[in-house]
Amino acid sequence: QFYGFAVNRKSTLDVYSKRRIIAVTDLKIVEWHNYKHLDWISDKKNRLMRIDELHKFSDGTLNGVRNALDDRLKGIRMQYLPQKIWRKGDKDRAAAMIQAIDEMLKTRRIMRSLEWFVGGRL
Repeated sequence: QFYGFAVNRKSTLDVYSKRRIIAVTDLKIVEWHNYKHLDWISDKKNRLMRIDELHKFSDGTLNGVRNALDDRLKGIRMQYLPQKIWRKGDKDRAAAMIQAIDEMLKTRRIMRSLEWFVGGRL
């Protein structure tokens, strides 16, 4: 549920919240006795990625995902990672994902150096 200080506020930029707002999709302000109050606000939530969805990531995000998977695979305990014990299938899947991320990063590095060498985008 959204909690915020929004008395006499008229725009989405005037809304303060303890939670991080990704994007405000809808905002309704009602007026009672010549005072404007925030009635409700709709915001986009962080969603977990599904396996069947295709996403583009920057190199920094891919490096972060790769490092987190590698740490978990090596058994390094981090507070932000789940503490569930991984089965062999989970470890194999993580190793395959690490290899795929490494290949993707290598391909991007090669393409970036080729673009730099040629002097433009291919």
